[in-house]
Amino acid sequence: MSTRDTKRGYEALGGDDEKTVVRAEPVQAVEKVEKVEKAERKPPLDVQITRVRGGPGRAIGDEAAGLGPVFEIWTRNTIYLCDVAFVCVEVRDRATGRPEARHAVLGAKLLGGHKRYAKTLHLVRPLPLPGTQAVFLRNNVRRDAQAYTSAVERVVFNYHAVALELSTDPQDAWADVTNMNLR
Repeated sequence: MSTRDTKRGYEALGGDDEKTVVRAEPVQAVEKVEKVEKAERKPPLDVQITRVRGGPGRAIGDEAAGLGPVFEIWTRNTIYLCDVAFVCVEVRDRATGRPEARHAVLGAKLLGGHKRYAKTLHLVRPLPLPGTQAVFLRNNVRRDAQAYTSAVERVVFNYHAVALELSTDPQDAWADVTNMNLR
């Protein structure tokens, strides 16, 4: 380590006769890294692409298009299905595939995930990672506004690709241009 004289940039503030310690060696961040065998490594997020062809009604919204949820959070016993706003729209029993109509996180917003260690709490967002617990924020609840799942095993992002069929008839295109409702 070395020291050097430093002075503040403005004389009106007065002189600074203190010594500043300057480190010669770089500071290294300490990070706990879990060792995983190459064969066990898999991406933290599965991507499923759904390709749909149809008319303009398909582009209105997920419900109209019948495309389903955007995110799926899988735990050992349950699958949580969330829309594009991260709101839980359906909860399914993983063994039977049946929806659970009265589950506590229905309508709750997915905040991400967390994992507690002895002295630290690790938070991940916007989606939980496998090994963390998913964290949901429930509205209109006086107590326990946050709900936690068991350990997440799988996270799925459902990518919806919609191909709209457009008319090639010039009369249809002219009717769209001259339509009074478009003004």
